[in-house]
Amino acid sequence: MTKEDYIDLRNKNVFGEILYEFYKEYFSAEKHKIFLEKDDFYKAINFWGQGNIVLPTVLSYYNNKFLITEVYNKEGVIIKLL
Repeated sequence: MTKEDYIDLRNKNVFGEILYEFYKEYFSAEKHKIFLEKDDFYKAINFWGQGNIVLPTVLSYYNNKFLITEVYNKEGVIIKLL
């Protein structure tokens, strides 16, 4: 995933896709038994209820990786990603 892809997904609030990209990036055939396709990954993450738990860590990872700066309005809502 490129920085532009990440910003686009964040702007569209497509957090499931960001989680899946992270999963693909860190999947290791030596450590894991099977690679999950996107639909199966979404089912698994929803079934176990882990999406909201790991999302802040994944967003932080990509923010650091791509040197993202979040710009907030006075209400504390992100208005722009740089």
